[in-house]
Amino acid sequence: MGTLLEPAEVAECAIRGIEKEDFLILPHPEVKGYLQRKAKNIDQWLSGMRRFLARVQSPQASVDTQRKLEK
Repeated sequence: MGTLLEPAEVAECAIRGIEKEDFLILPHPEVKGYLQRKAKNIDQWLSGMRRFLARVQSPQASVDTQRKLEK
C-alpha cells in the first residue's frame, strides 16, 4: 500500500503548494500515478478499487461491499 508520510512532511508539501499557488497538492509521490491512472480509464480504476476493498475488508464485508458497488 506504499509508504506513510509523517504529518510534518505533508504540512511542508502543503505549504510549498500554497506558496506556489498550485491547483492540486499531492503530498505523496505515489498519488500522482494513481490520479493519472484514474483519469486515463475510470472503469479500470473502479475495478481496481473494488479489488482493493475486497482485500482489506473481512470476507463477509467484502461480499456486501461488492454487492453494493454492483448496484
